[in-house]
Amino acid sequence: MDTQTQASIDFYDTLWSATTRVDQHHKCRGRAIENIMRALPVPTDHQRTILELGCGSGIISALLARYGDVTGLDQSRAGVEAARASVKGRFEIGILPDIAIDTRDFDVCVLTQVIEHFNDENQMKLLENAHAVVRTGGHLILTTPNRPISERMRFAKGELQPIENWLDTASLHALLTKTGWRVQQTSYAFNFLPVLASRLPVFRGARYLAYDVLGLRNVVEGMLESRPVGDTTVVLGLKA
Repeated sequence: MDTQTQASIDFYDTLWSATTRVDQHHKCRGRAIENIMRALPVPTDHQRTILELGCGSGIISALLARYGDVTGLDQSRAGVEAARASVKGRFEIGILPDIAIDTRDFDVCVLTQVIEHFNDENQMKLLENAHAVVRTGGHLILTTPNRPISERMRFAKGELQPIENWLDTASLHALLTKTGWRVQQTSYAFNFLPVLASRLPVFRGARYLAYDVLGLRNVVEGMLESRPVGDTTVVLGLKA
């Protein structure tokens, strides 16, 4: 194992050993993913199978498990062990972009805030490998930072990960098309003034009030999800 890969594993082991809280970002991404899952056709001859690549500690896997049998893959042993302890499903250790798993006919593959942590070459390889393990007619749900917004945000020390290779929507669509995916739907998540909220605590407080106290997450996110103002791009792809 090369030094860079080991450093990445160490980083994520530390991250997932310390991360137990479902934060605002997870909640907004979860809402967007769940809306897509609800709209996808339900297989009539088998239980839906879902592969989450880069599952971490299983925060999103727990949501996905409501919609089918979940398999998760992550390079972090700490993350995989946390997922195994808290989420119904199968969780394995594996280093992306390779997908070292025996199943090759998943109905849905989920990549949420993962692809940006690879260089250009490995981003393409990851999407190609995901395409290979999804059945024809299956889907890819991908979320990733929306580069024009994320570039303007302020991040605290330790928030950014070892590689941050953000994509704008056009580049993401081109990459998906090049790797065999047909883009069916694009939306945006985490839409509550993300740039201002990253810089001014008062806006983070206002977001908490609106989303969690007043329960307006669905209203605010729903009003803005078609506009590229959120810090996260959400894409649904089809393997035709």
